[in-house]
Amino acid sequence: MFRILSTILFLLVVLFVLIQIKAVQTYAGHQAARYLSSKLNTKIEIGSLEIQFFKKIVLDDVYIQDLHNDTLLYAKKLRIGIDDLDFNKHILHVGDVMLVNSNSKIIKYKAVEDFNFQFII
Repeated sequence: MFRILSTILFLLVVLFVLIQIKAVQTYAGHQAARYLSSKLNTKIEIGSLEIQFFKKIVLDDVYIQDLHNDTLLYAKKLRIGIDDLDFNKHILHVGDVMLVNSNSKIIKYKAVEDFNFQFII
């Protein structure tokens, strides 16, 4: 029994260390962007991802298209400050959002009732 518990503890420590590595975070970010692209039927890309746990999330080279294949958002850097994280309620309280060298196009196309970002909401 002790051997099983020590193996589980070792694996958890290894997982925790791996999650701290920027390359692993970026890989996870690419997978999340790919998943969101398929769910939202649009193009979402990120260059890199860095998570400072319970403090902030920094994304580099963020690109999101609207459903008309036009740029909805591009940001060289997107920084999200985290004020509070409640795992039990699945709630993330964002303190601040900073966009660096960004371009955003909020458009209401003539033939469409909603703005071009409505599909994300």
